Amino acid sequence: MQNSRQILHSFSYFYRNRPLRLVGVFILTLLLGLNQGISIVMLIPLLSMLDKSSPASSHNQVADWMKGIGEKWNISFSLEFILICFVILLLIIALLGYLKSKWQSEYEQQFIHTLRSRLFRKIVLSDWQHLTGKSRHTHIQILSSEIPKLSVYYFALMNLITSLILIGANIALSFLVSVKFTFLVLLVGGICFLILKKFILRSLSLGGLNIGIFRQMSKQIDDFWTMVKQAKVHNAEAFYYQKYSEMNARMFSLQQKQNKNRALSQFVFTITGIIGLVVIIYTGYRVDSMPLTSIFVLILLFGRLFPLFTSCNNYLDMMATNLQSVNLVIATDNELEDKFFGELSVPPANGLSGNIRFEDITFAYRSGTPVFEKMRLEIPNCAITGIIGQSGKGKTTLLDLLTGLLQPTEGVILVGENQLQKDESANWRQHVGYLTQDVCFVDGTIRENLVWDTPYKVTDAQIMEMLSKVNALDIVLREKEGLSAKITNFQYHFSGGERQRLALARILLRFPKLLLLDEATSALDKKTEGHIMHCLSVLKKEITIVFVTHRESLMPYFDQIIDLDALVVKSVKSIN
Repeated sequence: MQNSRQILHSFSYFYRNRPLRLVGVFILTLLLGLNQGISIVMLIPLLSMLDKSSPASSHNQVADWMKGIGEKWNISFSLEFILICFVILLLIIALLGYLKSKWQSEYEQQFIHTLRSRLFRKIVLSDWQHLTGKSRHTHIQILSSEIPKLSVYYFALMNLITSLILIGANIALSFLVSVKFTFLVLLVGGICFLILKKFILRSLSLGGLNIGIFRQMSKQIDDFWTMVKQAKVHNAEAFYYQKYSEMNARMFSLQQKQNKNRALSQFVFTITGIIGLVVIIYTGYRVDSMPLTSIFVLILLFGRLFPLFTSCNNYLDMMATNLQSVNLVIATDNELEDKFFGELSVPPANGLSGNIRFEDITFAYRSGTPVFEKMRLEIPNCAITGIIGQSGKGKTTLLDLLTGLLQPTEGVILVGENQLQKDESANWRQHVGYLTQDVCFVDGTIRENLVWDTPYKVTDAQIMEMLSKVNALDIVLREKEGLSAKITNFQYHFSGGERQRLALARILLRFPKLLLLDEATSALDKKTEGHIMHCLSVLKKEITIVFVTHRESLMPYFDQIIDLDALVVKSVKSIN
């Protein structure tokens, strides 16, 4: 019962997307089924005409009905006329089949495309706390492997409904040939489905296991690439291979079980159908003394109905196998708030002037333990403020509050006289530059990596000037193609210090009014660190800088130090 509700819910999920096109597909399917059935029923008068030895009393009621229509409208049902009608029906069937296939394929591909885009937009626009509270591998799996399974499920669902419509149309027409034997065919089909119910339930269970194993395999691959250098240095490749090999063996075993379950269900269905067909033919000929023409048409109808029953079984198996994937996608889609990219403005710089003040700020993560409680502090404008403290004291949390990624549980954050509001945080971040200890680059040119997140148009001359300021110009000049040089696997293309300097140049090319640095010089040597700190000391005339660090060598560069261990603010002599 629960699985039936899930299938109905999934259908309504599809129906919300372009319902008129979906209704159009069903109408075409119904017309296709009716025409296919009529084309077979038309064989009855054709066979009756050819069977001259058969007495008139043995003619089927369909033939008599068509003969009556011919007499009423003065139409002669000759062999030529029936064959022409038969060909026209087949042409109509071919055309309807083409349109149905075209419309259904377009609907399916458009639905998957729209769903991918909507889900990824929801993920990237999720609140920071919600996003970091979820496994990235789950989201990667949904976008890469589970959504395509939705396409398989949709194909099975649409074709199941198609098969049911065709079964209904053929059954309605087969009643015109023989009521009792139509019920007998339905009885055979019903028995088959009752026998195969356990196979469908097993497919449902195996499909759920498939999701979990695939996620673990993806995580193991990601773990290897994260630790690849250490694995190589420590000769630990066998450890990662063994873990992946074990999971791969589990996946192989699971797929074998799925294939065996599917093949066995088809075998049982086929055997049951063969037995049912033999019983129908024997009963019709020996017991009911039906004419050969009617028996032949019954065999044709059974030959159409039984494959439809078999198809229904296959489609149900496909749906059961992928139902857990569909539920996972739908649950994720319903869980995430549907947001849209708004027009981001770059506020006038003079609107950001003034000190940043934390007024009675309390903040706690979902664990409930407050990181800050009634905290009051002030960050002076156009100065360098250092943030120090032991791990777990909230240094990075403080920066996240400044960016607006996190919202205080209580209290307000003021920039000058303006309160930092949640709905204005996106525009506020247009003037914020944030550099973490772990920097990343995308596959692309050096130029693309330096300007992809700036809200301004930046020239090559400005890029080269900024690279010179942070002592990173030589990194670009050594490349044969300069700024157009392609970067792949950035962590092996540049050293740690080079990545840090390039990342700092990228942040400064945003021309921020607030610069947040989280252990930003940890990968630099003392000489390069001194060069960059001197550069920041010059930039502080126009920028408010907040620097999280454990390095005591940086203390002389700070105008103010906030010690989160004791929530003490210390003023120190600044470097001019």
